[in-house]
Amino acid sequence: MSEKFNGSHEQNSGEKLNLESESRKNLEAIHKKAEQSQEMTEKHVEQAKSKVEKQAISGKEYSVGEREKPTGHSTSHVSHKALKADSFKKTMSHARQKLPKSERTFSKLIHNKKVEAVSEVSSKTIARPSGILGGGIFALTGSILLLYMAKHYGFEYNFIVFILFFVGGFFIGSLVEITLKAFTKPHRSKY
Repeated sequence: MSEKFNGSHEQNSGEKLNLESESRKNLEAIHKKAEQSQEMTEKHVEQAKSKVEKQAISGKEYSVGEREKPTGHSTSHVSHKALKADSFKKTMSHARQKLPKSERTFSKLIHNKKVEAVSEVSSKTIARPSGILGGGIFALTGSILLLYMAKHYGFEYNFIVFILFFVGGFFIGSLVEITLKAFTKPHRSKY
């Protein structure tokens, strides 16, 4: 029994020695590869430095304002506009595919460039939210008061008065908005 034990012990120690020698060989190979890769990276760094030095322009030779082309900026601006227009067309065609046929034609009419331009101008001038709100409030209260007076005093209510109340309220609402913007606008100093 002791023979088996001694034999297996000798076999294990032989394997240990064999593993240690393999480990040393592997470690030496790793060290060699590391040295080679370090030499290669140093070579690459030197090559990159020489390329940079050949192609580099000093600050004295190049000033930012002199070499810039103003046409490049406008070209990119034009291409940016074209990209936006193309993107808009694709989005609209994709959205219209999901609509019924009658709504597709209405969408084409509404999103026509001329119609959109008129709509944008009118939204900034005619269809002011403050004007519409003022006109609605003024027309409602004025019509209620006038209707009460017509019933109470016995004269006939004229429906054109509603339109006049609305127009008057629209101008009053717009005037209130303009005055509020004038007084709440932050003043910037010139300095």
